[in-house]
Amino acid sequence: MRKDRPLIYLLARNAAGIAAAFLLLLTALVVSEQRRNHVLLLEADAVLTTMREQVKSLPDDEAALKVVRDLDYLYRDGYFSNERRLRLGIGLGGCALLILAVCAVAMTLSAPVELKRPADDSKERSLQLRRLQLATAASVALLLCLGLLAWRATRQNAATAVGDAMGEVGGAGELGTVAVLVATPTIAVPAAAPPLALPAALAAGAGHWPGFRGSLVPNANRLPPHFRLQRAWASKVPLTGYNSPVVWGDRIFVSGADRRERAIFCFSLADGALLWRVAAGAPAVVPEVTADTGYAAPTMAVDGQRAYAVFATGQVLCTDHEGAVLWERSLPEPKILYGYASSLLLAGPDLIVQYDMEEEQTLYCLDVTTGKDRWATPWQAASSWSSPVLLADEQRQVIFVAGNRKAGGFDLASGRLLWENSGMGGEVACSAVAADGTFYFANSGALAAAFAADSGDILWRNDNVPMPDVASPVVAAGVMYLFTSGGSVITLDAKNGEELYEENFDNGFYASPVLVDGRIVAVNMDGLLLVVEPSRESFKVVGRYEIGKKVLATPAFAQQRLIIRSMDNELVCLEAANGP
Repeated sequence: MRKDRPLIYLLARNAAGIAAAFLLLLTALVVSEQRRNHVLLLEADAVLTTMREQVKSLPDDEAALKVVRDLDYLYRDGYFSNERRLRLGIGLGGCALLILAVCAVAMTLSAPVELKRPADDSKERSLQLRRLQLATAASVALLLCLGLLAWRATRQNAATAVGDAMGEVGGAGELGTVAVLVATPTIAVPAAAPPLALPAALAAGAGHWPGFRGSLVPNANRLPPHFRLQRAWASKVPLTGYNSPVVWGDRIFVSGADRRERAIFCFSLADGALLWRVAAGAPAVVPEVTADTGYAAPTMAVDGQRAYAVFATGQVLCTDHEGAVLWERSLPEPKILYGYASSLLLAGPDLIVQYDMEEEQTLYCLDVTTGKDRWATPWQAASSWSSPVLLADEQRQVIFVAGNRKAGGFDLASGRLLWENSGMGGEVACSAVAADGTFYFANSGALAAAFAADSGDILWRNDNVPMPDVASPVVAAGVMYLFTSGGSVITLDAKNGEELYEENFDNGFYASPVLVDGRIVAVNMDGLLLVVEPSRESFKVVGRYEIGKKVLATPAFAQQRLIIRSMDNELVCLEAANGP
């Protein structure tokens, strides 16, 4: 006869029964929902494909285009909601299988042994051991099967997720990422035009506003003919973000994000209408960020074919100008205090990403057509929130990178570290500015200095003036301007670093000043816009305008208009007012 079954055996048996029943019910629900959603998504895709073909013959019908965009967004939202539920179901199923495995082991170990002749004791132990081995093997097999199913689901989702916001042309997303828009494999997806070489790209970008603080060479945009400004339009950005707008032609690009979604938004320069939005896929991990950084602090980059964004999740997303996703990739999990905030640097066919985390710092160069690494150079500089800057001329192409402990110069073509200088400090969030073969840099807690582009030697430094902790410096007419968050504007002689004069305002500057049409444009946190004539003698304000909103983002310029993203997440377009 057998002993009474022990309590642990009974508990394990009951728990196993509940887990098995839950697993069967969950499997039935997941399979049923997936079959139903698969049919619905196929039908919706067929309808969208038909509508896209019809819209191609009506390129000027904005109403029809808007209907297709709205339906396409709803389709994508349904697709990714379905994917999230599938992943949740797989996770719950894995938990149930794990419980079954643990219960099987517990039941095997606690099962009562039938008392027989002493000679059979070893056989009974051997039988019990075999039971344990079989239970363990079955549990491992079930977990491996579950992992394989999850892996296949992820790969299939990544392979089928390609960009097609307007349903016209787009590029295929890389395997291993989840792109934003779904298309059937039968739709032809031609590649976008190849990128321009660096000299041609820099020249082309000068006529637009392609990145943080504008173009890498002197910008060709003109300021309004006078500074009696008025609002041309104002539009709300659907998701929050502290990044600055970028502009190419008649299109404005910004990014926005929260814990649930990360997206690129495209607005019309003419009237502020939202033309399209494209969301990135689900990240492996959503990091914690502070409210004053958020998930979309880095400013985008744009060229004549593509728009690029990076988020605090480490996701890099590339679309064309119509909203089709060309590629998406994820960098290593971003572990950094406050949240990731370094803006992108676009240099012709190369997209530079400064990725300075708390434990590892890497400078990435991505191929703009595929998102794959051209090179990736690790270096030891501590975390930072600064953005890379390029100095490109006939003699050199040097990327300046500032970290909390040191500054470095990297060769654009190879990623080789050319030099580094350890004279930094504090929490570095400001970026450098390149002028006259020199990198000028200033950050509170670090230094104000001029670095030789070829060697990294400090040509001069000044530690005795107030320095910015967010706004980057600007150099014009031989003067280096420092706009601080305390409200001071400090000017230094760009040749030797000596202080020239100081101006003070009631509120400070977070938005970086920019040089446009030979003048400096700066906006303080109260929304006071200043137009300054560069001068070695005094602070010459030649225009001012009260925006009426708090501003942290750097303004953009296009076609004699100013585009400003306010702190309450509104895009405001300013133009010269009519009349005297």
